[in-house]
Amino acid sequence: GERNTVAELNAHPQYDSASQENDIMLVKLATHTHNTNDSLPLLGKQVKLIGFKRTTVTGNVSRELFVVDVNVLDWRTCDILTSTPTFEDSQVCAGVLAGGRDSCSGDSGGPLLGAGNVQYGITSFGVGCAQPNQPAFYTRVSHYNTWIREVVCILASEPPDDCRFATETMSPSDVQSESPTISP
Repeated sequence: GERNTVAELNAHPQYDSASQENDIMLVKLATHTHNTNDSLPLLGKQVKLIGFKRTTVTGNVSRELFVVDVNVLDWRTCDILTSTPTFEDSQVCAGVLAGGRDSCSGDSGGPLLGAGNVQYGITSFGVGCAQPNQPAFYTRVSHYNTWIREVVCILASEPPDDCRFATETMSPSDVQSESPTISP
């Protein structure tokens, strides 16, 4: 894998900790990378979670990186199985209905990857760990492409050439959030 240094953290300005809506934070890296994912995972397709998870709800966080395969589930199933308010346009619902494989505490913020290691989501929340009929929810990265681009264009020390649109319509105060920008 690739290692990079975190230069800055930027929380979404409309993040709601009660509902987990807009559960996304941009991490400014010290060196440049390029990702233009605007696709969505297909229902029923296998995706993988990566994280330093707990293997039980009350267990210790692992020192080893875990990779777990789960399936993208349809929203009707997720709505029936969970009593949690969900947002189909900005979240991905995934899991294994039989249980046994899932994200767990300690995985939040980790990637939900599809074929070719395309990042579709960011681990957000779930109920318990690997329980039958309890899928988890992931922030849908593609839903935030415009916001991501605008923040990158405003905050980048050397913005990409195609950032003119964002700098004409936004200012740095437009990307401020209730959660402060954090420098590591």
